[in-house]
Order: sequence, then structure tokens, then C-alpha cells
Amino acid sequence: MKSLKALFLVTGSLFASSVYSANVTCEIFTEGGGLNLSGQDCYAINLTNENYARVVFTINDLTNLVNAHVWQGCRASNNAKSCSSYVRAGSTTSASAIVLYKDGTWDRTNRSTATFEF
Repeated sequence: MKSLKALFLVTGSLFASSVYSANVTCEIFTEGGGLNLSGQDCYAINLTNENYARVVFTINDLTNLVNAHVWQGCRASNNAKSCSSYVRAGSTTSASAIVLYKDGTWDRTNRSTATFEF
């Protein structure tokens, strides 16, 4: 009986991390306008010879039971649902996050990529 209980605990902990399914989207802000596409991955075309564009990555949580967000790829406070970064013209940048829930479970988001082309 003890081994059956241990099996349920292990199986439950394997599936606990994906209960809420948070995801990350991004949006690029360019100075001179241009073609800007946002979503899970975002893309912008540089029309004014800008060297950098600002990128905002946002976590879309499906619940309000979040304890903290731990960003990977950009800086933000642990409770921030979004963070900003910069992408150099002709390159990409990306970010993802780990969402820690109040009930002790967690969720790893997708990796969102921002591309800024000439």
C-alpha cells in the first residue's frame, strides 16, 4: 500500500506543473513606425535606421493564483507580468518565465522571440 501511495505522489507531482498553462507573448515598439507584428513571436522591420527597438514580453496567466513570475531573458521584479528589453536591428532576443503559484505548483512558459530586421 505504501508503494501505491508513493506512486500517486510521484505521478501527481509530474503533472502538477502544467495545470494552469501560462504563455508569453511579445510586442516590439519602433520609433519610426513600420511593420510590427506581435504575438507569441513578434517581428518588426526597421524603416528609419534605428539601432534598437524596445520589446515588451507579457505573461498571459489563466488564473489569479500567482505567487511570483521568474523571468528568463529579461529583467523584471518577481511579481511583474511583463518585462521589457531591447533588440538590436538585424538580430533577435527572447524571453520565457517560470510562474510560481500560491498552491506550490509551477509552470514553465513558452519562449517568445522578438526579431528586428533592417
